[in-house]
Amino acid sequence: MIKILYSIIIPHKNTPDLLQRCLMSIPKRRDIEIIIVDDDSDSQIVDFNNFPGSNRVDVKTIFTKENKGAGFARNKGIKNASGKWLLFADADDFFLDGFLTTLDIYRGSDADIVFFNSTSVYSDSLLPANRHTDINSLINNYLDGKKDSQNKLRYMFYYPFSKMIKRDMVSSNKILYDEIKVSNDVWFAVRIGYFAKKILVDKAAIYCITVRDNSLSKTPGETIFDIRISTNLKVDKFMRKINVKNSHYPMFTYILQSRRYGIKKILKTTWLTIMNGSNIFLGLGRWAIDKFKTNKKFEN
Repeated sequence: MIKILYSIIIPHKNTPDLLQRCLMSIPKRRDIEIIIVDDDSDSQIVDFNNFPGSNRVDVKTIFTKENKGAGFARNKGIKNASGKWLLFADADDFFLDGFLTTLDIYRGSDADIVFFNSTSVYSDSLLPANRHTDINSLINNYLDGKKDSQNKLRYMFYYPFSKMIKRDMVSSNKILYDEIKVSNDVWFAVRIGYFAKKILVDKAAIYCITVRDNSLSKTPGETIFDIRISTNLKVDKFMRKINVKNSHYPMFTYILQSRRYGIKKILKTTWLTIMNGSNIFLGLGRWAIDKFKTNKKFEN
């Protein structure tokens, strides 16, 4: 019996054509299982009789009716995975040609996480985008040996993709995604970064992130904002507990962003930050420098 080496988990909702594109980027191999978790897709959009991957023996599809989002779907995938390594993909993204050759270099590694670079494109046109640049900077800074780069890689590589993760490390420490509408991957990323005894980094790009105008990551709103604040406060509290500095999103940035929702939201965000024991001025210096540079640019 062939042992599963890689479990590739893909949450899906109402994007069957893009899911098919993602599946086509994954070669068929006997030691790979693909777990699609459909998050209560609309039957008016998705043809369930011809669901993507239904003609592939390496694809296991789990249909859920809970409608709890990508975090819930990824947790379902983890609980049903049998591979040595976990990899996560979004249904509207895809893997790059030859990515398995890169993964196979580390198939027997004693590392708990292996990080890789990414690329990004606009989903419709496939023209180059820049959504990958911040992620890749974490990789490149680590490879360049920059100060605090390992902690930033462990605790700020929030995205679930472009890394392979030991399943045993995840299961033994009971690490799961937050089942919230947005930022469900942040706490998971922080926890695996904390529990990983060894990490490795490869500069090769294995994954392409796509940009879509109607994607959830681009959806504004006060409720979304509140969820992001709550998540960041939880991470900030944990970072202080383990005495790791400058490895999370600064709360001062959220206080600035809260201005779009009025004075009450500014006061509430500030109060929550103080009550959490967080530093409300963390990020002020960076903001002042960026503001100064912007003003100088306009003056010139």
